[in-house]
Amino acid sequence: MRRNISVGMYSMGGFYMGRISNPNACGRAELVKAQVLRSMDENFRLELARNVIKAKIHNQKIVLRRYIETRNAEERAKLEQMDILGKRVDRAVNVNEIMGIEGIAARVYFSGLGNSLKSPFNFRGRNRRPSKDPFNSLVNYGYSVLQNQVLGKIDIRGLDSSIGMIHSSHGNKKALSFDIMEEWRPVIVDSLAMHCLSSREIGEQHFELLADGSLRLTREGLCIYKKKIEDRYETTESYLKLGGSMTFRKALNYQVDQYARALLENNVSIYSPCRIR
Repeated sequence: MRRNISVGMYSMGGFYMGRISNPNACGRAELVKAQVLRSMDENFRLELARNVIKAKIHNQKIVLRRYIETRNAEERAKLEQMDILGKRVDRAVNVNEIMGIEGIAARVYFSGLGNSLKSPFNFRGRNRRPSKDPFNSLVNYGYSVLQNQVLGKIDIRGLDSSIGMIHSSHGNKKALSFDIMEEWRPVIVDSLAMHCLSSREIGEQHFELLADGSLRLTREGLCIYKKKIEDRYETTESYLKLGGSMTFRKALNYQVDQYARALLENNVSIYSPCRIR
């Protein structure tokens, strides 16, 4: 605290609990003011949304290509469609149009992933709560952990998590965390869920059906998946194309810092979304 170093506190499951920091540290007001001003700048929001969603669609396409049967014309067509949708983002005239394109890309992407998994793990698309299949059960939990990782870094940096640029800001919605999560969903969570199921490191025996028809991990399955998630965040990757080789956890921290700089300097090009190869 004497050195103005904030410490984020997380549960064993990766959920953000809060932080310890020096209450006299300054600089937050300037940053939040920049957040508010940029959130009212339609050109800033449009350019940021364009960059982030193009990166997300690119990352989805790379993950999809790892799992589909590229000799199958129907599956190969999904990759081509992802390319077309990525180019459509450049021609979008507002953030709502970009998010509409993102929704179409997500349906194509998850359809391809669902077809690539063998029974009983194949699925027909995304469903949130309740989770209706093993893949959605894994990614729903994984997205919750990812959001908490991002929330902690947002809080420690001094940003207001409720003020988003891409997702709407209202009520208690943590819009900024959803903005920053977008490019990372396929890179960290989707790819890990696909690996766990396709390798059978998590199998049928690790899920239980509840009375409401939802599927969730058993205690043993959750222990396995939590360890996989923790290992994922501590994995060092050089392909992230950010500030050199770093763990996923440090990469998230780096991106939140870059986001804050882009806001303060009113220069959207400072924030370069992660694009895997």
